[in-house]
Amino acid sequence: RSASGTAAGAAMTRLGVKAVVPGAAEWARLDEILAGHGGDRTLYLAANLKAAPGVRTLPGRTVFEAGGQRVGVFGLSAEANGRSLSGGNARSYELTDPLEAARDAAAALRAESDVVVALTNLTPSQNARLRARVPGIDVIVGDSLPSDPDAELETLTADDPERGPEDAALLVTADAPAVVTHLTLRYDDIGEGRYGLGAREERLPLDESVPDLPGFAPFHYEAYGVDSSQAPPLLPAVRRLSADGRGSGGLKDLDFWRLAASLTAESFGAEAAFLPVQPVEERTTGDFREGIVRSWFVSPDRVVVVQLSGGELARLLSDARRTESPDASIPPGGLRLAVGGVGKGETIHGVGIDHRSSYRVALTERVLAQSEQFASLKGASASETGPALEESVVTGLRAASQAAWPPERYRSLFSGAPMRESGLWRINFRDVNVNVSNTKVVSEPALAGVSNARIRGFDELLIGGVSKTDAEYVSGRAKWTNSLELEYARSRLRPPGQREILSTPKNSLEARTSAALSVAKFPVAWVAASVGPSFGVEYEGELERLPYTRRKHKVSVLPGVELFNGTLLRTVSLSANLQRDFTPPSPVNQYGARLRALLAAPVAGAMLAGELGTRYFFLTPHDTPADLRLELEASVKL
Repeated sequence: RSASGTAAGAAMTRLGVKAVVPGAAEWARLDEILAGHGGDRTLYLAANLKAAPGVRTLPGRTVFEAGGQRVGVFGLSAEANGRSLSGGNARSYELTDPLEAARDAAAALRAESDVVVALTNLTPSQNARLRARVPGIDVIVGDSLPSDPDAELETLTADDPERGPEDAALLVTADAPAVVTHLTLRYDDIGEGRYGLGAREERLPLDESVPDLPGFAPFHYEAYGVDSSQAPPLLPAVRRLSADGRGSGGLKDLDFWRLAASLTAESFGAEAAFLPVQPVEERTTGDFREGIVRSWFVSPDRVVVVQLSGGELARLLSDARRTESPDASIPPGGLRLAVGGVGKGETIHGVGIDHRSSYRVALTERVLAQSEQFASLKGASASETGPALEESVVTGLRAASQAAWPPERYRSLFSGAPMRESGLWRINFRDVNVNVSNTKVVSEPALAGVSNARIRGFDELLIGGVSKTDAEYVSGRAKWTNSLELEYARSRLRPPGQREILSTPKNSLEARTSAALSVAKFPVAWVAASVGPSFGVEYEGELERLPYTRRKHKVSVLPGVELFNGTLLRTVSLSANLQRDFTPPSPVNQYGARLRALLAAPVAGAMLAGELGTRYFFLTPHDTPADLRLELEASVKL
């Protein structure tokens, strides 16, 4: 940590460094840099940084004197570094196309300085395009080479005795880990806007022969796995984590961050977790101790919890899966995501994502800020804010280490699988309402003697309510459904010239429990995804016993077939109805069939809901033609 971020900036200011291009660690601490905690904030140059109106920003270029010449320097930071911005800063800052910014910066510095230098942390191919497409740059500083400690550190020279302001860069310098590149420039003004330029590039390896300068941060061995702590390591060595036992391929970035996402989902009780993928540098062939693991959290971030509809979760999951591919096209400043808590076949708790349900999802502030890249997050807001991502994941890994997880336990989570399989409760409030109506009848005196009830209406006050709720528990192919339906209303009638009459037009209670097992897929998706046998028990009664009547008590056994989880129909249940009515003094048996269907589908931001309930009873020798044989109830609402 001492070699990056604000600590490095403060040290460079003390050393007299004139210009620095921010890298991932600096962008992660942009607030500290803007506040001046990382040394002089004008030290940091980023010509391709675009800031929202009214916010503080970094300069794009600077001019200083060296050797009697004016040296103009502009900075270019890789667009990918924008992924390190915090959630709040990602909304206010953006790293744009470096070539466009370079053209403007080079043209401005050409008029203000003798030598123009582009200071970049772009890739070698990007620097090559910069050299080919942007004239007016004398030297490009910041190319990178693979680290090879045994390679010869060559000294390079380049010379152009006569240059003009529209020429391509004379030199693109090379850089490598643990190496300081020293560049010497020679400038000769030959008049009429022409000049000669020579360059010499030397490299100094930073090995043990270079002593630490007093007052500056020493080398931190912990970040490279050298630790005197007796605490157990957080992760086993790569050779133990790999399936082949040899560790070929190393620890992949995506594998670790999927593991971290699964730990995060479990820790926050979320159905799924989405974390930004950051580079993982192994730095050791042994077990991974805490110092190494903490070094992988380059950008400070915080865990947040949001509520997403099933449709939004499915879209976010699809977008995240696309970013997992090494060939995925990540937009400038965008993120690559790792997914945790999701099972095989993109299932949550063993079942497919229901677009009509709401899910608890763990993200980070940086992910939540990327609503331009992940459109399903545009309307999301944090319902809960957790600790720093680093602390949350390290705590989970520490608990796994203390529990002595075997290597295969870690390896099983490299796919982002849930830490444990568990069922899923769904609560569906199908209907909750209160009904209040007050009817006032105004009669014409001339009709006072007419006995027609449609003309001689009564004043009436009615107060009632309805509550219909389903609680489903789903685990794998099994589903257990419990329903409670309550309906009650009291009415006060005021006939003219008579005493008030109290009545109870609504007074019902229905409780139902049923179990179903999916045994096959259903071919029509809007009707159902699965079909299988079901068995249920239903009770019909009354909330209140009315005067001079026997309280209603009916119990039904419902063996049948259920279709469930269609895109339009939530469930369709067709069953036999074996009912025993305990209401009369001598219980009565009735036999028939029952159909129950629930509809639910999102429509233009709202929910279309409906239900159909039908009971049909066969005539028995004890029945009369006047007995009720068919009951039908249907409703649709938006």
